[in-house]
Amino acid sequence: MTMRLHWTAALLGRFQHPAQVIATAFGAAIMLGTLLLALPVATTSGTSARWATALFTATSAVCVTGLVVVDTAAHWSVFGEVVIAALIQVGGLGIMTLATLFTVPVAGRLGLRARLFAQAETKTLSTSDVRQVVRNVVVFSLACEAVVAMVLTARFRWPSASSHSPVGVQRRTGLPDW
Repeated sequence: MTMRLHWTAALLGRFQHPAQVIATAFGAAIMLGTLLLALPVATTSGTSARWATALFTATSAVCVTGLVVVDTAAHWSVFGEVVIAALIQVGGLGIMTLATLFTVPVAGRLGLRARLFAQAETKTLSTSDVRQVVRNVVVFSLACEAVVAMVLTARFRWPSASSHSPVGVQRRTGLPDW
């Protein structure tokens, strides 16, 4: 556990400002999403997606813009759609919110630097609020998505059913039906 904390502290020590961590984390999420969407398993045709298509889709999902260059339902497989939904979650909840959520159980507490990074991401006023704000953000977001999923699932039973993704609807991404 000390080695893990030492590695995290060394990594965070390279950044001088929370904005650098946030920008780097978003870039890393976009690159990981691009790599996953470029895999042959991510498309319905079973061939690799073009890099530009994968990069644009990953960037759009992480930045929660909803812009697409291909028909999501026709081009991406279930794996690709799951990757896109995960990227929307990461972008919508925020990289530092998720990092804080996963760091607290591992480390048991947040150091001052980690609190400052999370404070910058969640826009809280004091570092003592960070843990509570992160928990509230995640719980509220997942609760809203669950309600939207239930409503849309009920609507699927009728011919006029809406087929929007609960993640995309709650995040207002505008991604097409899938």
